[in-house]
Amino acid sequence: MKCKKAFSLLLALLMLISVTTACSKAEWGYFNLSKEISQLERYATVGEFDINIDVIDSGGEVYKKLFDKYSFMYEIKVDMKNFIIDCDYYAKDKANGHIISVMNLKCDGNNYYVKLDGFINLIADFTDIEESNNLSEIMGDAEYISCSKEELTELLALAYGDDDLAEQMTSLYFNFGTSAKQNSKYLKLIEDAMKNVYDNYETGLIKQNGNKYSFSLTAEEALPVLISFVNYSIDNIEKLGPTLKSAIDIFINPLFTALGIRSEDLNLKDGVDIIVTEIGANKEEFKEQFNEMFALNEKELKAVMGNSKIDYTLEKTSDNKYNQTINLVLNFNDRDTNFAIFKGKIKANTSTYAINPFSVEIPEEKTISVNALMKELGIDPDIYFATDFTGKSVTIDLDSGFAFSGSGFNETVVNVKIINGASYLPLRAVGELLGEDVMWDNDKKQPYIVKNGNSIYLNAKVIGNASYVPMRELEKVGYTVYWEAQTNMVKIF
Repeated sequence: MKCKKAFSLLLALLMLISVTTACSKAEWGYFNLSKEISQLERYATVGEFDINIDVIDSGGEVYKKLFDKYSFMYEIKVDMKNFIIDCDYYAKDKANGHIISVMNLKCDGNNYYVKLDGFINLIADFTDIEESNNLSEIMGDAEYISCSKEELTELLALAYGDDDLAEQMTSLYFNFGTSAKQNSKYLKLIEDAMKNVYDNYETGLIKQNGNKYSFSLTAEEALPVLISFVNYSIDNIEKLGPTLKSAIDIFINPLFTALGIRSEDLNLKDGVDIIVTEIGANKEEFKEQFNEMFALNEKELKAVMGNSKIDYTLEKTSDNKYNQTINLVLNFNDRDTNFAIFKGKIKANTSTYAINPFSVEIPEEKTISVNALMKELGIDPDIYFATDFTGKSVTIDLDSGFAFSGSGFNETVVNVKIINGASYLPLRAVGELLGEDVMWDNDKKQPYIVKNGNSIYLNAKVIGNASYVPMRELEKVGYTVYWEAQTNMVKIF
């Protein structure tokens, strides 16, 4: 395994373990208080976050308008043992303090219920999109959209083509006990790493003042902390090996399950053994190359991240509430032009505390199931969820141009052209989302795609040095093109 590959996998796993895994008195205190919160069986969390955007790249103007006007609040109650949840989300007018309901989410352990009318109205106030009006009309008198375990399992089975995987994913969404066990495993992993690997390591990040813990970190300070953490990890790679394998079981495998990806055949643990062996035999070489790599990226990091900063506090109060605050200053610059693409501040505060048993009021009337809603929207689940998760599908909003691949890992905005009343798609951009290589025949002045050794030429209009094709033209390459009239979205698979 080459150094670069070993570094990549090692860094990914170390990020999962967290750079706050260290053993000063303050760091142990912070860990134990976090663990205390996570072990609450029934709890309520109330909070508010406020986003102020100074600069945002083109396409984000709607978000700036929204966050200039409103901050957002939430009240969440959770019963981990009985799989019950009741969440209310609100928008608060920054000018006059007026609060409006945005969304309510309930779960009784067997069904989810979502009330979206406030959200629909809020979006309608800030966009020109007509879908919100269409959805309101389709909802009619219904106030809640419901989704049962059975419905979710059925939809996931259609989406991923795997009944067993669909059952596993449904369990993650409905069985809070699964989440609790997962969180318990995560805490055990961190605790074991602190005791057995990082017992002689301190970050110096976390400060303690009584029952209050805090840390502050700038983008410029983050790199030295990461370098110190990774160098210590390399020096103790033999002890770290079992922790890395546990991280795969606790983080990677459940994440892949949630994404609909099977991880059994990836042999990630074998990769850990190779990393431990290679790094263990060449520690100084790896540290030298690692430090050189980060030295090369230090200037670029400063240029891209600017004076970004995070301030965080966690405190247990005298009335047994756990209060957290986060203050983020975010400055992102384009790496090539150095122009600001986002500048803003995010402030958030939450308070979590134990509560007595509670029940949720389940709406027995004025509900519409997710299957019935899809039917009303003219969506055929068998076609809508026909997705090849190797990336061979793409969904495009013909109004906004927002497009994403079937895997969901690749998204962009494409320039859709309307020519003589028909929608034309930019061939190269869509081809990249589909994983196709779009070629150009300079003699014929025509684009083509190679399939099974055959060159398939497409009828295109060249506009501004880009080829645009009618949606149905991609059927020549073997794709199915499905257009949803209600949403004006096209799915190509």
